[in-house]
Amino acid sequence: MITKLTEGEVLQIDNAMTALQNTQLGAKVNEIIDAMNASIFTNETFTGSTTDTTVLTKTPVSATAILVFLNGAPTHDYTLAGKTITWPANLEADDIVDVSYAGG
Repeated sequence: MITKLTEGEVLQIDNAMTALQNTQLGAKVNEIIDAMNASIFTNETFTGSTTDTTVLTKTPVSATAILVFLNGAPTHDYTLAGKTITWPANLEADDIVDVSYAGG
């Protein structure tokens, strides 16, 4: 059974989390979370490509576990097959592709 929290309960949890973050234990918890995120998520940047494909180092766990940015703007104008992003047209030499994804 799932119980919906009241606004007061959410505020209490938020305050408790803030208090925890201000302790040594909280700092260690944050350090562990950061390390887990670093091992779970892959961030890659590609520049100077004039092709219609970008090949990632690892395979994302799913097509929804990926964020793609073209020249700093989020985009969904691509297809993903395994490790390969295919663009609708060749990229320009000065285009910058940033990708963050869960996988490995």
